[in-house]
Amino acid sequence: MLSSEKEELYKKALIVIDKANSKKIELLNKMNHDIRTPLNAIVGYSNLLVKSENINDIKEYANKIINSSDYLLNLINDILEIGKIESGKLIINKKEFSLNEMMKEVFLNIDVKGKKIKYISDNKLFDKFVSDKRKIQQVLINIISNAVKYTKENGEINIYVNMLEDNDKYQIVDFCIVDNGIGMSEEVLKTIFNPYSRGNVESIQGTGLGMSITKEIINLLNGEIKIESELNIGSKVSVRLKLEKSEIIDISGMKVLVAEDNYFNREIISLLLNELNVECDIVNNGKELIEKYTLTSNYDLILMDLEMPILNGYDTTKIIRNLDQHIPIIAMSANSFESEKEKAIQFTMNDYIDKPIDINNLKRILFKFYKK
Repeated sequence: MLSSEKEELYKKALIVIDKANSKKIELLNKMNHDIRTPLNAIVGYSNLLVKSENINDIKEYANKIINSSDYLLNLINDILEIGKIESGKLIINKKEFSLNEMMKEVFLNIDVKGKKIKYISDNKLFDKFVSDKRKIQQVLINIISNAVKYTKENGEINIYVNMLEDNDKYQIVDFCIVDNGIGMSEEVLKTIFNPYSRGNVESIQGTGLGMSITKEIINLLNGEIKIESELNIGSKVSVRLKLEKSEIIDISGMKVLVAEDNYFNREIISLLLNELNVECDIVNNGKELIEKYTLTSNYDLILMDLEMPILNGYDTTKIIRNLDQHIPIIAMSANSFESEKEKAIQFTMNDYIDKPIDINNLKRILFKFYKK
């Protein structure tokens, strides 16, 4: 028998679970409606497109199909992202990036829909940082898109990016988005980050998952988000991130052994390494790599393609580890699934580079293991 106190806690827990499940069911019903809306448009306009012979109509139908497809894709991405969050599989991938270039890409991905957008940037900001550029973009695109969505025709959205704190290692950067849109009530503000709640704005499409995903990403980035809003006046969203400054990296003189079976990939990696002033020997497969390493073992690092004929990257690593426990081995693969990365680490590889290879990420990883 449960004690009266434990029984009361148990009942409260059941109520919380029941409410959460009810909200999930409500969300699924809304998602069902929101997914069917663009899907019906895609099917309908596709049928019209096939039958139409008027060039203007064809262009109009094609554009409507593209817009509906983009909207449907965003819905699906939100659903997948919330699944990763709930299963604890959302991770941060840090790479060097340009803040200025990132902001340009953010604005390219936003449909302003007749709204006035102003961007003001602090000239004290550093440009080269190391963080998850894609995740930061996802956060900013979601917040700015919301500002556009909930601001009336000819409304204004101002985006301010300011440096709040600066030292040798990092800057604290504030991304502030201010609009004069419809705003939010205190009640909506209280549940804005709840993944199974939406504001009472039925005329505007969406799953209501965006801000929940945004909050989780900001948490993973060790940042913070604050929202101020007043109904019928507008909203102010502030995202503060501690961004690590990119180091001055010198890897000139490094010697690398590369195993890559694809001719074009061999040519690309050779050009990238030459640009970084890194000496490299390139072989076609794992068997050739072992032969080369046995003859000349004075390499600082091995870049290892995972999928190769004759002897793949995993089996090659096993053999190399019997010869040398310490040489850094970096996996290279076009398969960017986390399971593949985890497998590479389990096979005693030291790190992992996605293909197509980004030169800044390559430089950072090589520097990480370079001992002059």
